[in-house]
Amino acid sequence: MRLILLSILLTISSLCHGQTKDWTPLWNGKNLNGWQSYLDAPDSSTPCSACKKDSEGNYIPFGTGNDPLQVYSVVELDGEKVIRVSGQAFGTLETTKIYGNYHLKLKFKWGEDTHAPRLGKPRDSGLLYHAFGEGGSSNGKWPHSQEMQIQQGDVGDYWSIGRVQIDIPGYKNEQVGYHYFEQGSPLQTITHTDKPYHTWRCIKAFDNENKHGEWNEIELLCLEDQSIYVVNGRVVMRLFNSKMIDEEGNLLPLEKGKIILQSEGAEIFYKDIEIKSIENWPSAYK
Repeated sequence: MRLILLSILLTISSLCHGQTKDWTPLWNGKNLNGWQSYLDAPDSSTPCSACKKDSEGNYIPFGTGNDPLQVYSVVELDGEKVIRVSGQAFGTLETTKIYGNYHLKLKFKWGEDTHAPRLGKPRDSGLLYHAFGEGGSSNGKWPHSQEMQIQQGDVGDYWSIGRVQIDIPGYKNEQVGYHYFEQGSPLQTITHTDKPYHTWRCIKAFDNENKHGEWNEIELLCLEDQSIYVVNGRVVMRLFNSKMIDEEGNLLPLEKGKIILQSEGAEIFYKDIEIKSIENWPSAYK
């Protein structure tokens, strides 16, 4: 009887803290089963024997499930299996399942290789979520999605990709065009438009990325139409009113979708990708 009561109390405690189940692997740690790639063509300045060309001599995108360059692969690093993203072609590695109301965490570390067209620029990748549409449907490279930025010096920024919209407390710097997160400030609506790309971005509260060569842990919490970005244990942004824009221009709630690891010109490694369903915000993030 005592064991039964203890089990009931632990279950109630877990539910009160917004945790409905234990962490489960989103990546199996062995291969890329359960994930699917979509790849654009490499930059035209890059020699590519595996690439096909169109009638005008331009590289043709690799498309879905075709990765002859092994842009996405599983390798051994520091004695453990990790996902390697070479960055040689822009593209995505997306879950085959759709997720909503979850707490996601993963670790990443930058590699050394960089590729055109981002040579000499900060190493770049991204965690896309609530993704919908076919691969490359927003601009030939990514599907429509919200983005938690993973870029050197900018980990935890927000970007809108394609037909999405979101509200973030903060302000806009009219001189540079960027939005800046500021807890308690009025909500700023950010959407992907034909205006300069600066308007698609919101800069996080502060930088909490570890130095190059070290592992970083990021967490993404999504509950209904809200989300929270966490970098190495510290909240750097809160986001509200996630929406999609349908083909007729109507705003609709966007509360679930595929989860994606981005390839954007830089070598990066991912590991310890885990997810947990939530029904409320965990107490640490309320």
